Amino acid sequence: MAWWNKPAAAVGPEPVTIQRMQQALESDGYTVGVHESGEYLHAGFNGFNTIFALENENKMLLVRSWLGSNLDASETRQSLTEWVNERHTQEYFPKTYLVEDEDGLQVYSEIYSPCEAGLTEDQLKMVMGVSLETIVSRLSDAQEFLGIQPESA
Repeated sequence: MAWWNKPAAAVGPEPVTIQRMQQALESDGYTVGVHESGEYLHAGFNGFNTIFALENENKMLLVRSWLGSNLDASETRQSLTEWVNERHTQEYFPKTYLVEDEDGLQVYSEIYSPCEAGLTEDQLKMVMGVSLETIVSRLSDAQEFLGIQPESA
């Protein structure tokens, strides 16, 4: 029976909250922290720093990870930019980009998923899980391209 035909006590799509995201991740055995602002979750997956957040007035669920390495921009910017552009011509997701700051060049990867209509628990776990797997795969490929040894789990 479809969820909309079930009695009111049955569970259908519910608004996505930071608390629901935390519960979904923890129920799958992950350890996550809540930033002191309460605005996002943070964790490490396969050595990649990761945040889970709600943006655009809670209409979009964001999963964003980045390499923990500060790269020498003068040595890697051109080849890494070409590598990122090639990935984007081959695959639409995840978005991957470079950020340069005083510490060096960083590689970020992220996926935004619409959640304005709410998600069931299974849908929430699937959206976060697929986003995370896709992002970790992309950043693992970036590590390989750069010759960076993955951190041991």
